[in-house]
Amino acid sequence: MLSSLEEQKAQDDDRMTKKLKDADKELDEIIDQQERLQKKAEAAESIKDPEQRRAELEKLGREQEKLEAQARDLAQRLTRNQGERAADELRRAVREMAQARERLENGDTAREKMDDALDRLESPVFTGAFR
Repeated sequence: MLSSLEEQKAQDDDRMTKKLKDADKELDEIIDQQERLQKKAEAAESIKDPEQRRAELEKLGREQEKLEAQARDLAQRLTRNQGERAADELRRAVREMAQARERLENGDTAREKMDDALDRLESPVFTGAFR
């Protein structure tokens, strides 16, 4: 019976390790996407035609919303896997993303909020969670 419990614990540890590695990979993808989105937003800000600039920023706002949802989902999974500190930091990044999205949708610059979101996504908190 004891060996059965030890085997179950080892399997649980293996599953948790795999979940954390998957979360780490997903976080890296979110960071990459946020960086690309930020570069697109910076390029869109330099569009001379106000209508074209506004349309591009609104489009980027929709992309930011999708990325925001991905980060929110990851935060929920981390919470379920006892990654509370990492989940809290990810939720803060989601709030920054939401504020960036709102600014983009209004045709305003969102560089500062996008920087803030990236700073949160690259937080040392994630090192202790699964890196």
